[in-house]
Amino acid sequence: MRRWVSAGTGAHNYARVAAATRRHHPTALAELAALARGAEIDVDALLLANLRGDLGSSDGTGCSDLGWRGRNTVLAHNEDAAPALEGQLMFVTLAIDGEPTVTAQWYPGFLPSNAFTATSNGLVWGINHIQVAHPSASPGRHFVMRSLQSAPDLTTALEYLRSHPMAGGFAVTIGSSQDGRAAGVETAAGLVDIAEISEEQPLQWHANHLRRLPATLDEPAAPTSEDPTQQLGGFAESVARGELLERLCTTVANLGEDRITVRGAAGLTSTLPLSDFVDGRQFVTS
Repeated sequence: MRRWVSAGTGAHNYARVAAATRRHHPTALAELAALARGAEIDVDALLLANLRGDLGSSDGTGCSDLGWRGRNTVLAHNEDAAPALEGQLMFVTLAIDGEPTVTAQWYPGFLPSNAFTATSNGLVWGINHIQVAHPSASPGRHFVMRSLQSAPDLTTALEYLRSHPMAGGFAVTIGSSQDGRAAGVETAAGLVDIAEISEEQPLQWHANHLRRLPATLDEPAAPTSEDPTQQLGGFAESVARGELLERLCTTVANLGEDRITVRGAAGLTSTLPLSDFVDGRQFVTS
């Protein structure tokens, strides 16, 4: 990634996206700076890692989500990543004064905002990577999604996503336990499409491609000299077994029944009240 942003298109994209991130998301950027200080890592290195999906370089990672609205609203998320990340994914609970409590899947070095999230305001969502070859001059997607975690309800959350586009791309399946509403959001290269899940169309799903925004947005990105997925390790092994990604975690949240089930890569499963999960009550999945 350092080579990609050192010159040419990569440098141009990085300058625009980093500037927009600093301008629009100073609080999330300050959190990243604090994380860098605590880990004794250069903050610019962490910023680059968090912007890796916003710079037009190739990134083969991804997940899958579905949302169902029937008698209850159910959201499900598969967290799929490179095999070397097994054992690195964890859940972190954020209890910050003046903000809703948040429990999110977290990879060390990233803002806790690029996978699965549940908040004490009753919002739950899963995120899928969308490859964007030509990012817009918008903030980085991790920073947009970290700021979303303060939303008080689904209406506010959807309006926030509509008015805060991101440089790269995410598909977001989001629901609320307050009223059972849910929606599928595609946000990529500065464009946003929102479709609420209804009785007439009760199912929404995504798996790393666009379904409503123009398909040209998620065309293959320019390859870098070292594909980011290869840098994660285990690439040759995963190619040999015919799978580039490994399922690290499956999460299923029943919003109507205040229940969540989490299954780790080793197969150990925990089911507990969603409200307890949000508050960081102890459970084991590995």
